[in-house]
Amino acid sequence: MNLAQLENKPYKPNFVHSFFDWLDRLQLPAWVSLLILFPVVGLVQHLVAYGRGFLSPGELNFDLGTAGYWLLSGPLLFIWAMKGSRQAWIDIQPLVSPDEAEHFASMYFEFYTVPKKGGTVALLIGGLAGLWNGFADKAVAPSVDYAFAELRISIWVIAAATILLTIYQLIRQLNIIRNLYTRVAKVDIFNPQLLYGFPRYTAIFGVAIFFYLYLAPVMLDPTAFASSLSYATPAVIAPLILVMFYLPLAGMHNRLLIEKEALRAEVGGRIRTILRDIHRAAFDKKDFENTNSMIAVHSVLLKEKETIEDLSTWPWRPSTLNGLLSAILLPIVLTILRDVISGWLGL
Repeated sequence: MNLAQLENKPYKPNFVHSFFDWLDRLQLPAWVSLLILFPVVGLVQHLVAYGRGFLSPGELNFDLGTAGYWLLSGPLLFIWAMKGSRQAWIDIQPLVSPDEAEHFASMYFEFYTVPKKGGTVALLIGGLAGLWNGFADKAVAPSVDYAFAELRISIWVIAAATILLTIYQLIRQLNIIRNLYTRVAKVDIFNPQLLYGFPRYTAIFGVAIFFYLYLAPVMLDPTAFASSLSYATPAVIAPLILVMFYLPLAGMHNRLLIEKEALRAEVGGRIRTILRDIHRAAFDKKDFENTNSMIAVHSVLLKEKETIEDLSTWPWRPSTLNGLLSAILLPIVLTILRDVISGWLGL
């Protein structure tokens, strides 16, 4: 069965898919089309600010110029959720039993399709939260930030709605990955490359979420976090991202552990047998010619045992986890160093 084919779809897609399908039909890639909005939003806000007297003609405002980021980040994350793991599904398909083909196609559909009802609820809750935050921010932000208040409030609404929708779908995807790995029929610890696609997908997602929730606010507004929050925010987000990365893969890790233990037991039994045969040939039968041959076999078995011990039971490339940890921990370390150095210098 083709990955995209499923006769009985479990639910109706959310209307948000129509918008992204429309983006896909444009001449440019969807993410490029969205990025074009970044300067457009900044330009429109500046023009309105000039017309309403909030800025002198030609004067630039950093907040107005970068507001488009918050409008685009949610849709860009959603695009990654919809397209970032296609190759992972293709890679893992040969490991799935033919008897699971229908269920595999169903999981594929659910992975990339937001449910109509659940997605709408997420959009509404996110939109209302964004509306509340927008008006709360308007009450304390510099007046120039809301020179075009209608657009600025809309950005809050769209950003919060799409981010919550993306998080809702991501949670569903993580559960699907976990279930998928429990249904994989073939697990080859000597050739685990076909399992590496989903860890790469979730690692990149984790880095993107960390960037959106922590790094971007710090870069776009250095005063966005007080000193205590600059530590508390990553201290909460970073462990959640690592849990998000690990939990869906824990089942496959356990399966690889079981296979490794089985290989250990098998080679251990062979070593025990060959040692017994060596003793019998050397001491009981005095058959030294066969003893030398069996000693050579014993050496091969020891090499086999070493090879098995070196096999990894983690269903991801070491570089994937190293990259995720570096992307998360390095900014935290730099933040701590910045505050320590600032304290020494009295800044």
